[in-house]
Amino acid sequence: MSEFENLINALKGVQGTGQLLGRMAGLLEKSGARRTLEPGDFFHSGDKPIRMSAPLAYDLWYLSNDVNLVHHIDPGTDSGVYVNENLKFLDDYLNGLKPMKAMTASDLRNDATYEYTISSYKDNWKNEGAYFIQVMPFEMCQKGTGFDYDSDGPSGYSKEEFIGHVTFPVGQLGIMEVISVFQETELEAEDFSLEDDEKPVIIDDPQMFPPMEHAGENRSFGKYLVDHGYLIPDQVKPVVEIMASPISERDYTQNVKPKSWTRLWIKKTDKYPVPGEFIGILIKPLSCPPHIWWFQESTPLLYAGNWVETQNLTSGVITMVTLEAVRIDNGIGDEYWVKVNGIEFIAYASDFRRYEVDDRVAVLKRWTTSAKATRSFSWKDQRDGAHPVKSQVSLEFVILPITFYKEM
Repeated sequence: MSEFENLINALKGVQGTGQLLGRMAGLLEKSGARRTLEPGDFFHSGDKPIRMSAPLAYDLWYLSNDVNLVHHIDPGTDSGVYVNENLKFLDDYLNGLKPMKAMTASDLRNDATYEYTISSYKDNWKNEGAYFIQVMPFEMCQKGTGFDYDSDGPSGYSKEEFIGHVTFPVGQLGIMEVISVFQETELEAEDFSLEDDEKPVIIDDPQMFPPMEHAGENRSFGKYLVDHGYLIPDQVKPVVEIMASPISERDYTQNVKPKSWTRLWIKKTDKYPVPGEFIGILIKPLSCPPHIWWFQESTPLLYAGNWVETQNLTSGVITMVTLEAVRIDNGIGDEYWVKVNGIEFIAYASDFRRYEVDDRVAVLKRWTTSAKATRSFSWKDQRDGAHPVKSQVSLEFVILPITFYKEM
């Protein structure tokens, strides 16, 4: 038996097909044949055989943890608190859609019980892992600058029209029924409501496998980037780049292999992102065939995301207003509690225009205005400077009377 035949036996034997496929490979080896075995598997025989095996049915790449947004934005914060407070819009607008829960052996707990009435033993497994949202690198070009994290761009489309991108790590297609992207500001529209086919399935009693409810119906919220497992919708092909140039381990602080990177390019004519809003990637794992997904709490799941902004500008939502007339510190002007990047702190306006609770307001980062930009602004620069912590008073973030992308 040849080395190549032995290899196929070893790789595929667990699925019961190894012996047959190994024998076939042996017969075809001298012909230099190329054959695919199953989706994700490939072998090429000849003088220099090439063999790869990555069965889709067992490739749970979405459970691989890379860099958690929770600790990128707010180090030391408990992930449950972060989701409930900083990402409150998931409950308010998306019916309680949940981020993915990380899974390691230490995160699994079995509260086994003995049911005396039927004399049976029952396993009650739980995933007590932390919520894990993959940090989504982004880059916004300044006037006269290029990209520090460049790539070839979408196949067949010119890159001259792009001014930015958001990038996220993914594995093979065919694992997710739907991959979609959404904007936080879409949720804040006065007429926003979830359509029935956009509502997530919320799982009160998580199981080992995804629920079969609505399986195969390609139901998800947001703009679809991947549909039916493999299809990239025509309307997003001009801006979606699969297998984009990798973000270096040095800059991302983590090697994401065997995953690769998908890039969503932003055109000059696009009216997004609103600086400072959350951009999120949702994934809906295939339910049939069932993947072991370790007791997740909703489908789809929030998989990746970030608060995307520019060097000088961000935005936030007013949560409380203290009018000048009732301030006890004798200060001038109204005092605003504003939530920026999900962190709530106190800031002041540049003038005497009055803002209301739930208003999204433009915010200037004062410390960034002293020098002209010489390079693009990226997620690596996002936490530099005078970002306040929760409940702190900030004089470096100033509310401005401007509106983004408003049509006059």
